[in-house]
Amino acid sequence: MTSANAPAAHLLGVGDGDRLSDVLPPATLRLWTAACRRALVEGTPQPFRTEVVPPGAAEPRQLAVTLGLVSEPEGDRPARVTFLAEDITSRHHLRTRVHEREAQLRALLEAAPVILFELDEAGVFTFAEGRGLALSGLRSGDLVGESVYERYRFRPSMTQSIGRVLAGEPASWSLKFGSREFDVMALPAYDRNGRTTGARGVAVDVTERNTARQSADAAQAKAAEDARHSADLMALLSHGLRVPLATILGFADLLEAEANDEASEAGGAISRAAGEVLETLDGFLDLSQLSALRTSKPSPIGAAGLRAALHTALAEGSAGTPATLDFDEPAHPLVLNLGLLGAVVRRLAVLASGPLMVRAEVNETHLMVRFESEGIGERLASDSLHTAYVYHAAT
Repeated sequence: MTSANAPAAHLLGVGDGDRLSDVLPPATLRLWTAACRRALVEGTPQPFRTEVVPPGAAEPRQLAVTLGLVSEPEGDRPARVTFLAEDITSRHHLRTRVHEREAQLRALLEAAPVILFELDEAGVFTFAEGRGLALSGLRSGDLVGESVYERYRFRPSMTQSIGRVLAGEPASWSLKFGSREFDVMALPAYDRNGRTTGARGVAVDVTERNTARQSADAAQAKAAEDARHSADLMALLSHGLRVPLATILGFADLLEAEANDEASEAGGAISRAAGEVLETLDGFLDLSQLSALRTSKPSPIGAAGLRAALHTALAEGSAGTPATLDFDEPAHPLVLNLGLLGAVVRRLAVLASGPLMVRAEVNETHLMVRFESEGIGERLASDSLHTAYVYHAAT
């Protein structure tokens, strides 16, 4: 080595007068020697890449070296060469990361039911990849080079949406290819000066999701219909039983009014039995109504609407029994099955045999309604004789 600047001396660990064969690793030295020989034979600069570990460093550095012949050997004087070594470690790492990201993106495109696409400013596809192509009967590259306006000229909603995107406005729309359904979102692409140069977008195959949602909606509708039929049947059965029970209770009252002790006792027994039948019937009717209400969809309701609904349910259920409501207003609207909540509150109010105190509290996920009245818990087989609770999920 006759001359080396400071960076070269640091990278290679050599200085003026040092022999490269004494300091370079064998693999790097072989590349260096081969480049020198080619330069002597061909007389042209010889590029090659290698890696070295600078003195005191733990990680190798990637070098791009260009070696050129300065003078050929003459007599006892050896040939002279010059070299330029550029540290490309950062560039090498960046290229490696890019390759890794490309591999990850490729795996995603091959597995996920999506289509990534790009358009130029004229609406011509410059890129279109993804498993969604195969699902819609297309192959990779089928769309590239085609005009979106020509290919989808019979789909005005799509061409109009693309026109808005190329004019600089983001857009989203739904599209159907055969039996496949896609949700599409596209954004304008800009150059450094902010000029629109095209569009980039993604189309997501939502066929299975839409099918599942339709199946769920159909199942919910059928469940609601079945529940309504069940409630109608229970109402019919209730009416059919209440009429003869009213007659029985009437005759039982007459028997109880008799002076004859046996007749009075028999009338009382009949009245109690008929009352138990009526109570059981009311329970079944309540259950059928609640089952029907469970199938209804929740809806958002604010503090004022929730307070009014609770007041109405208490007034209908308490039938004149004094009832007070202490209400902590929620900070934001809740999504509740209001019909189901109202039916439960009305039923509990019916069970109150004395003044009823109600407190409604809301946390992030639940609405809790606390009922306090003499004997209400006992009627529900609760651990507390005078307290009952209603928990209702809120979303």
